[in-house]
Amino acid sequence: ERTPPPRESRRPLGPEGGLPELLDAVRWRWKTTVLIAFLFAAGAAVYVELLPSKYDGNALLSIAPRPTVADVSANSVRVIGPKYSEYITAKATVRQVARQLNEDPDELEDATAANIVPDTGNVTVRVRLGTPVRAAQAANAFARKTVEFSRSDPLLRVQVVAPALPDNEVAAPPRRILEAGALFIGLLIGIVASLLLERGRPRLRTWRDLARTSGYPVLGRIPPLRSLK
Repeated sequence: ERTPPPRESRRPLGPEGGLPELLDAVRWRWKTTVLIAFLFAAGAAVYVELLPSKYDGNALLSIAPRPTVADVSANSVRVIGPKYSEYITAKATVRQVARQLNEDPDELEDATAANIVPDTGNVTVRVRLGTPVRAAQAANAFARKTVEFSRSDPLLRVQVVAPALPDNEVAAPPRRILEAGALFIGLLIGIVASLLLERGRPRLRTWRDLARTSGYPVLGRIPPLRSLK
């Protein structure tokens, strides 16, 4: 009678763990993976769809030297111009506009941004609020405040190039991107859950499982036939 080799001399056949184990877990537990991914993505989609929509109001301003001042160069716009974007987002300016429009100062402060294009005098005022009309009104109010503030500037002047108009296109949140990300995360969670379930309740399904569990090599396999199913 043949004596089995010592336990320490048995070597598993094929790689243990890693990508093959992961693929086997997904293969045999694909229903669990799909179910978890679907539930996670569906819950995230419902949450994202319930988020309030935000709309942008954009006003364009132009900063230029005063024509009455002869010794002002374009460098003055590059050096002094950024103070106007800082003025727009300053807390004092935000509170004045909020009082004028009967808006919440904290919400308006978080929703307001001003950017000056480098090496130009173009300033974009963007306000993101819950309705297109409110966003446009707030952006135009900031633009008017900036024009009034520039009247005390002896070197530069500001004028409104393009006032903000109500835009019905939703600017935030990016629902489709968030939903796609939720689906991807749900798939990852489902794959990990399938792998843990497969490790927690191991089964001998393939010749690799038999070789890895017993420690003996597999010498041959019978191909699957419908008649032997």
